[in-house]
Amino acid sequence: MWHIARCLLLVPVLISCVGSFTHTWVPKAVVKHEEISKKILRFEGEKTEPDYFKLLLQENDRLIVGARNKMYNISVIDLEQDELRTLKWPPNSKDNTSCSSMYKDQHKDKCQNFIKVLGKMEGEKYYVCGTNAFSPKCRIYEYKHADYPYREVDLNVTEDVTEQAQAPGFETTKEFDGVGASPYDPEHNSTAIFTDGKLFSATVADRLSRDPLIMERMKMIRTEQHDSNMLKDPHFVSSYDIDEKIYFFLREDAVENINCGKATFSRVARICKNDEGRSGTSVWTSFFKARLNCSVPGEIPFPFDELQSMSDLSFGNHHPTNDPKQRSRILYGVFNTPANSIEGSAVCAFTLADIEHAFMGQFKAQQTTSHAWVPIPVENNPVPHPAQVCVNKSKELTDNTLTFIRNHPLMDRSVNPAGGKPMLIQTQGLGGRFSAIAVDPQVLASDGFYYDVMFVGTTDGRVLKAVNTGKPGLDSSVVIEDIQVLGQHEAIREIKVLRKHGHNQHEKLIIVSKDNIVSMPLHRCGHYKTCSTCLRLQDPYCAWLDTCTTHTTRGLQDIRNGDASQCRDGSYKIEKEENPRTDDQIYTASTLAVACVVAIVVAAMIGFFIGYRVSLCRNHTRNTETMINFEQHFGSLRKNGSRHSGDTSNNIFQEPTKNTAKMLTVNNLSAKSPNLPNGSLESRTITPQQASRTYI
Repeated sequence: MWHIARCLLLVPVLISCVGSFTHTWVPKAVVKHEEISKKILRFEGEKTEPDYFKLLLQENDRLIVGARNKMYNISVIDLEQDELRTLKWPPNSKDNTSCSSMYKDQHKDKCQNFIKVLGKMEGEKYYVCGTNAFSPKCRIYEYKHADYPYREVDLNVTEDVTEQAQAPGFETTKEFDGVGASPYDPEHNSTAIFTDGKLFSATVADRLSRDPLIMERMKMIRTEQHDSNMLKDPHFVSSYDIDEKIYFFLREDAVENINCGKATFSRVARICKNDEGRSGTSVWTSFFKARLNCSVPGEIPFPFDELQSMSDLSFGNHHPTNDPKQRSRILYGVFNTPANSIEGSAVCAFTLADIEHAFMGQFKAQQTTSHAWVPIPVENNPVPHPAQVCVNKSKELTDNTLTFIRNHPLMDRSVNPAGGKPMLIQTQGLGGRFSAIAVDPQVLASDGFYYDVMFVGTTDGRVLKAVNTGKPGLDSSVVIEDIQVLGQHEAIREIKVLRKHGHNQHEKLIIVSKDNIVSMPLHRCGHYKTCSTCLRLQDPYCAWLDTCTTHTTRGLQDIRNGDASQCRDGSYKIEKEENPRTDDQIYTASTLAVACVVAIVVAAMIGFFIGYRVSLCRNHTRNTETMINFEQHFGSLRKNGSRHSGDTSNNIFQEPTKNTAKMLTVNNLSAKSPNLPNGSLESRTITPQQASRTYI
């Protein structure tokens, strides 16, 4: 019973542990693929081979998308491509043959030119880079209008770049090596941004991905090569041009945690756009990075360490507000736990002010490889603080400052999420993990408050529409709709909110997977026919005004609580709440904790019962062996008998005859007689069945 008591003592600990990391939600509405597929627009590209679509640029109501051997120009309104503005750029025969012979069947489908980088230059010029059959190349294209006389020259025949014909309307003016600008593999996590006539890229500079770098292509300035303190097996996620700096978001192996085991941390890194590099070298003098912390707060925080996607930079607020002055520049990101950990995903928001604050503090370093990483005292920082300001002439920095910058790229302070906690958490396997995010900032609702509406893509083709209602606690956000946009085995790679002011029909959500581009409305208010269903949705876009409508500052709405009691039609009284999720049973933290406790108690009771029965069997066996040994040593001690009688009728080792049952001789000891040396013994013969009830 002590074992059961010890197990029961663990019950409170188990409940607290389960409750600390178990968070679930029930969507207000679930939309199946069959229902939504009739109302979405789709662009599928070539269909025959993987396209590895990538959103490159939005120009007014057009989307420019990189794909396999092409760069599509697609209408936002109907997802139809403009053939005249579709750029065709396959690899030449030499690069294709070399790739096919090198990778054979392993990556044969990747021996094409997947367009991954685009920069808009002056006029109608474009800076374009692609994988080019694992031999990255870049070109500068100029678009010529319809009166341009097109030249029909086969790209795979001529090697004269200036004479190569492109898709109608485009002409190439220059071609050059794309290593460091474009990845080799179309699936590699890379990012690039073109600004001020310069291309800033974050990718790898070799086929084996052993040389990661952040580079400015024009002057060829990069991070230190093969220095794990700079970059350690990174996966680049996104990049932003903000003021005088370029920010890169990534995840990488954490060098500061190496003494405690391998771990992946999310980072934000920054460089100055006007950095000229060190004197005599082409290495950044302004590269610094800080950890992004997305974790559930508590005595022992539960972290989501692996960044997957970031939203666009916007002016917003993670919390509902009715004061436009409370808006700030903010980014949202989706994070996952490691694959070998408790499965979980989360959304965290980070303000630009908090990011900049992290670069104003102390640096972190270790004295030697056997020492722990610790903050560097403030008095050891160079003046001015190298991570706070961008110097105009980096080549004039002193040697001491350059040495400090090279040895201390990591900041000690982490960037904590806005509000101190994740916006949305999923940890109970309710489908795929979070994989992409987009945000429609500051949607004005009928209650007079502005809300940042989140659209979260998953690895199983779903889009979760969520909003922070402003309620306290970890469950402040609600999932408005859970929409199965793509197939269950098709991961969403990118999401983008497209909105053209003054044109409601241009409000679109663009969803991108490896092989599909899908467009759908930002809201489905008209689908909900009663006041109660409209209000219970808690959708900032939707309010009840005779019908469930949008783009109104009037009408009934309750985003905070979803209370439909204010409906005058009484629909809230007669409609039954249904569990909108029919494909999976949702278990709350309390349910899981109770189930674990019951399992422990039942297992302990079964173990105790089995142990008790085994103990009885062992005692019975021990008693039987004692009786046999006693008879073997003392025999039937009659008056003229010997210790081991020759009478086979009393020999316990005699094999019984075919028709005779095996017998045992057991001596019942009575009180000792004074006339015999060993007292009087009475002997009787019993069967084995009787022996089980005979005790010594």
